[in-house]
Amino acid sequence: MRYRFLLLLVLLQSACGRTPDEPIEPPQVLTDSVPFIYPLDLWDHRVNGQVLLLLRVNPLGQVDSVAIDVPSGYAEFDSAAVQGARNLRFIAARQGERRIPMWTKVPVRFSRDTTSKLGIGGS
Repeated sequence: MRYRFLLLLVLLQSACGRTPDEPIEPPQVLTDSVPFIYPLDLWDHRVNGQVLLLLRVNPLGQVDSVAIDVPSGYAEFDSAAVQGARNLRFIAARQGERRIPMWTKVPVRFSRDTTSKLGIGGS
């Protein structure tokens, strides 16, 4: 009986084209654009904040699920972060040669200091 179980396990691993020992490379965000829009009311009141998001990246590198892991304390920042995250694109996670879906954490920082250093938004 044990022999059959081990044989079945080996066959399943072969059919999937991977072994459990293959390292997993996490998804990497493509930074050709920043899809996050600073909420104007918070901008005008000089409010800064950070949201930690949990994103599920599919094998094509697209975000298919978004959850807030740590909220900012401002619903406007949280909403803007979730909306922007849906437009992020990634290099998909890999295990061996196979692209796999994976959850990853992404911090989103809303700061006037950051945007003014980039030449966006004035002083």
